[in-house]
Amino acid sequence: MKSIPEIFIPLLLVLFSCQKTVQSVPKPIEGVWKVVTIQTVLPQGKFTNSNPQPGLFIFTGDYYSMVWMPRTVKLPDNKQIWQPTDQEKVDQFNSIIVNSGSYIFSDSILTTVPLVAKTPEFIGGKATYRWSFNNDTLSIVVLNIYSHNDILDEGAKKYPTIIKLLRLE
Repeated sequence: MKSIPEIFIPLLLVLFSCQKTVQSVPKPIEGVWKVVTIQTVLPQGKFTNSNPQPGLFIFTGDYYSMVWMPRTVKLPDNKQIWQPTDQEKVDQFNSIIVNSGSYIFSDSILTTVPLVAKTPEFIGGKATYRWSFNNDTLSIVVLNIYSHNDILDEGAKKYPTIIKLLRLE
């Protein structure tokens, strides 16, 4: 006569091997995206930068990182390599947008919550975007940007920006 462990252990092994592994379905936004176009709506009309400086957006299951430069031309090297003047530091700071953190992705809205940002008041704040896909192109429209203490970035609201991203992977 077989003991209870001798009967149940093989039975449990068979049952566990028959179960399907539950895997989460990746969000369509997950991946690495290259900035290909930046369009800003100004009082005098739309300005489209179709050859922007390098920029990457990376989305994982729950986290994101974005680094992009809205300027149309590359900044020159520092007059003295690796030793920028105070004015060069200001120009460099103003030329780039950098933040990383968590995000919430829904049917039409993307909300980012930065854990790290170039701008201190944005850490713990949030930005909301309307998104859409067209093949391997992701378009995000900046809707609102708030500081950690809920102060609206009026410039972002006043001059809407549309960023088009091409999937790299």
